Amino acid sequence: MRLAAGSPVPWITARLTSGSGRTRTEMDLATRAWRFGGAAALSVLEEEWTPDAEALVWAGNRLTEAWEDDERPALRRSGGARWTVVGAEAQLRLGEDGRWWPYLKAGARWSPAGPADRDPATALATALAAGPTGADG
Repeated sequence: MRLAAGSPVPWITARLTSGSGRTRTEMDLATRAWRFGGAAALSVLEEEWTPDAEALVWAGNRLTEAWEDDERPALRRSGGARWTVVGAEAQLRLGEDGRWWPYLKAGARWSPAGPADRDPATALATALAAGPTGADG
């Protein structure tokens, strides 16, 4: 991913895509993730994990504390360590290191929208500021 994220010439990107077993779209998402946070960001994109009960309580508390009651977005857990904003194409993903990653829906896929943050409200603001396609990368 590091090589592909370095914006090589198209034929190198095509070769790396082929060699990685990814489709062009998957490679674009993977390189986007890498640019935002290296291996940790790639892991959040490609792997789903389920926090233990204690980590879920911690995450729930962080999400509750991040906003005032009247400002808190409606979030629904989307499996594992992912929370999707109800009525919006934005998602927060919790990395195994406790950092929150902003995601936006781009077509049929979720796309990284920015770097991680320790604060879920900041991560969500990053996603929402990235726009409806998350294509500002």
